[in-house]
Amino acid sequence: MVGEDVVEFPDDVSDDFKDFIIKILNVNPTKRIGNLRNGPWDIKRHPLFKHVPWGLLLARRVKPPYIPKISGDCDTTNFNTREVELKESARDKYREVFSIFPGDGNDG
Repeated sequence: MVGEDVVEFPDDVSDDFKDFIIKILNVNPTKRIGNLRNGPWDIKRHPLFKHVPWGLLLARRVKPPYIPKISGDCDTTNFNTREVELKESARDKYREVFSIFPGDGNDG
């Protein structure tokens, strides 16, 4: 999705959600929401988050909609364990810039 010219959304996705996703995934960091003059305030003021009680959230007074059951601090059973194959972007504009570093980026 990032780097693509067209993003397709399901019909039931709100316009505010579409607008936010397009702005947060902007390939150009100088135009990406959250990275503009007002920083994170642009994100907090976006219509998608108009009902978020930021003060209560900061004070940890918002009840989460779901609390996962865990057996301890290192419990990862709530995370998907399947392997995901990552594809290299065909539009890697920065490959030449990073070519000064040793390796091909797959060194781990």
